[in-house]
Amino acid sequence: ASYRGGIVVASRESISIFSAGGRELLSSNHSYGNPNLRASNQYVLLYDVGGKQFSLYNSFSKVSDEVLNYPIYDACISNDGSFAIITRSDDYDSIVRVYKPNGAKYDYNFSQGRVTAIALSESGRHLAVAIVRSEGLEISTELRLYQLGSSDYLSSELSFSGIPYEIKIFDNGNVASIGANGVNVFSSSLNLLGEYLSDEEIYTYSFGDDNIVASHIADNQSKTEVLIFNKRGRVERAIEFDDRVLGVAIKDGY
Repeated sequence: ASYRGGIVVASRESISIFSAGGRELLSSNHSYGNPNLRASNQYVLLYDVGGKQFSLYNSFSKVSDEVLNYPIYDACISNDGSFAIITRSDDYDSIVRVYKPNGAKYDYNFSQGRVTAIALSESGRHLAVAIVRSEGLEISTELRLYQLGSSDYLSSELSFSGIPYEIKIFDNGNVASIGANGVNVFSSSLNLLGEYLSDEEIYTYSFGDDNIVASHIADNQSKTEVLIFNKRGRVERAIEFDDRVLGVAIKDGY
């Protein structure tokens, strides 16, 4: 993951943070079985997917850590220093716990459906949550947008089927969701602004500050199509490659 112009790398045994010039700023051992990273301008969040522990780092040291009572499924972090964890309990299918820089914590509990993706706005004021429910063979996903500190929320249904990979809150307040079958972008009031529905699986993607890039097999089955969306969900560019694309990333202002 990128961090303050440099990079942060997590292995099975350690986490290392490097400056933009390649100098190692921090190296710390851990015992996480399945480590994953989220980084913001302030902190790096290291968490154990399926385990119960997470740690928060800056460029020089571990800032804090915690062991939960139940497994961690995913996490997100914002530039104001806030971060959020998806976990559960005996009473709730999913719990989203938000940690604020001032030490405040907010719990959002869900007893019907599983939370599969979360996002914080860069200001740390809003939380987006994707809740997946299944009835027989039908899968539906509800997108909720909370203002932190309030239990009230806006709600909308995703127009593509299946489980969303990830969601993002853009700096203009728009909320994007991407999954195997499509891309949705909603306004800050969760009105659908743009949608892309794909017959072929979207298998790799990336979010930029102002764009989304995703790739899937082209309709002719012999090429890979890479799509670039703006933050209103409209396709700005489509590029075909003869070979299978293994990964994508985007620099805003491409």
